[in-house]
Amino acid sequence: MKKIRNLFTNQKGIGLLELMLSLAIIAILLVMATRYYLSASLSSSTNEVVANLQGVTGCVEQWRQAYMWGSTPKTYNDFKLSDCVKNDWFPAASAYNDNLVTPWGTATITTSVNDVIVRITTTKEQQAKDLYIKLGGDINKWRTGSTEVDFSIIQQKIVSPI
Repeated sequence: MKKIRNLFTNQKGIGLLELMLSLAIIAILLVMATRYYLSASLSSSTNEVVANLQGVTGCVEQWRQAYMWGSTPKTYNDFKLSDCVKNDWFPAASAYNDNLVTPWGTATITTSVNDVIVRITTTKEQQAKDLYIKLGGDINKWRTGSTEVDFSIIQQKIVSPI
């Protein structure tokens, strides 16, 4: 009996069971952190794009008031994001060659006489789908496999994919 008691009281270091339990707990924490990080990263990217689109919307409105009502009125065909950057209506870090910078690359801005459309191309379908939903798109009209979302700045709605 004394030998058994000495075995437990004189033990030095950690045993295999304690080591395995601590490794299992660490593994569980890593899995949980990874899952949270991926969803938080996707949400953060989507929120950044939505904020940039709101910035472009404000920019277009300021441009419209400055240039469409003057002595030589312009149309939306003449809109350039670089004009907004020059006038400090839009941050230069979010614009590149008259296009919008997103976490997934550059979103092209196309203009017509009556509209300004931003085409956001994502790297994964889930990113595009989340952006589509956040911008007010109907999930039942989502085109499976798409990685692009076209958003009309003037109409304030998604124009593709529908």
